[in-house]
Formats: sequence, C-alpha cells, structure tokens
Amino acid sequence: MADSIAILALLIGLELVLGVDNILVITIFVSRLPEEKRNMARVIGLAVALIARVGVLALLLALSGLKDPVLSKFSIRDLILIIGGLFLLFKAVKEIHHTVEGADVAHGPKGGKAGVTSIIIQIVLLDIVFSVDSVITAIGLTDTLWIIITSVIVSFLAILIFAKPIGEYILKRPALKILALQVAAHQVIQGRSR
Repeated sequence: MADSIAILALLIGLELVLGVDNILVITIFVSRLPEEKRNMARVIGLAVALIARVGVLALLLALSGLKDPVLSKFSIRDLILIIGGLFLLFKAVKEIHHTVEGADVAHGPKGGKAGVTSIIIQIVLLDIVFSVDSVITAIGLTDTLWIIITSVIVSFLAILIFAKPIGEYILKRPALKILALQVAAHQVIQGRSR
C-alpha cells in the first residue's frame, strides 16, 4: 500500500508540473472571450478535457504497440504530438502577432469575436495533445488504473483552482504571455523529440 501511495504522489506531482502548460495556453485561449464568459469557458473546457483525458488513458492502455511506426517512421504518439505541435505553433504565432502588433482585442469592445464553444474545443484538443506524454509516463510507472485516474482527477482539480488567478496574472503582463506561448510550444516540440 505504501508503494501505491508513493506512486500516486509522484504521478500527482508529475501531472501538476505538466499541467502548468495547460494553464498558460488555456489563459491565452480564454483571453479572446469577454471577461464575463472566461471562467465559464475555462471550467467547462477543463471538465470536458478531464473526461477526454480519461478516454485517452483508456485508449492508450488498449493500444499495445504505441511506439510502433504506423505511418512511415511515425508512431501514433508521434502523429498526435506533430498535429498538436503544429496547432500550438499556429496559435502561438497568431497570439504573438496580436500582442506585438497591438491588435489584441481581448479586452476591447470586439472581445467577443471568439465563441465560447470554439474556445472549449481548443482547450480540449490541446489538453489531449499535452496529456499523451503524461499518460504514457503514468502507464510506464504503474498499471494500477485507480492510481492513474486518481492522479489525473486530483491534478485537474488543482489546475481548475489555480487556472484563473495565474491566468489573470499572465494576461496583465504581455511579455509573460509571449513567454508562456514559447514555453508551451517548446514542450510540444520536446515531446516529439523524445
């Protein structure tokens, strides 16, 4: 039992560290919404992302040869990370352009251009991309399903609690916003190179 608790604590810590990327990118996604809709989009996006992450976990447990090439020399994991990385790089370039060019309309009268549904879908898709590495690591550490699912749920609750205050702090500092985008993009690229 002590080993299970130690593995659970390790996985929660790992999920929290990897979850910082989620907070940074979610902040940038919801910044395109009017202020009164941001928290709702954040909470719904994270809730749906939690369900999606558990689904990804089940899918990855079912796939035995995840690292075997399926397309040329790329595995399923590689393809997910490539697609997610391209998506994240596109979003990063777009957000950096808006920030540097002064075209950031998130706080202005046209701040409602992005739809809540669109932002929620982006949050979920990005979380799926970010979760692949952490889920693979969790599966490598233990095959006890309750430990993995508990670590995912606990870390998501922590992310849910801290997403808003950290997000608001980042939004008030454009330089941090650009740095957050660069860090998140780097993490996806690093995941592909492993």
